[in-house]
Amino acid sequence: MLERVYGIYLAIRRSFQSIGPARGFSESRGRFVLAALTPSLSLGAGGRNTLIRAVREEDGTITNLEPPGYHGNPMDDKGSLVVTEWGSELCDFIYRSSSLPTTVLLIQDMRLGLAGEFCEVLVSSKNTGVGGIGSQGS
Repeated sequence: MLERVYGIYLAIRRSFQSIGPARGFSESRGRFVLAALTPSLSLGAGGRNTLIRAVREEDGTITNLEPPGYHGNPMDDKGSLVVTEWGSELCDFIYRSSSLPTTVLLIQDMRLGLAGEFCEVLVSSKNTGVGGIGSQGS
């Protein structure tokens, strides 16, 4: 999950370098799809800014800048340290890191049990045209 990655700028940049251009809306090639656990992307969240909770020092030690927060982890009873709480500028951060536009899709479907917070999916695409992910590739 994106909120658990140290050195996120470089991680996003390298991830996006590895995908080829999209050829059209129906093709998944050229798309980078991710989920970010942040209620700040939700329209009603008030646009909270990103909070960096921890950093990894050059010697590999972790420095907490905020009280540590953890998400559940089936491999570790303690959980996984949350490094970054993403805010409303996440799409802009992705664009600055990769030069790729990102669209946020809010998926709410009670038949599938999808409702409430954390239902956003982010899709970044190469060659999507002005209209975003629904446009034909250029």
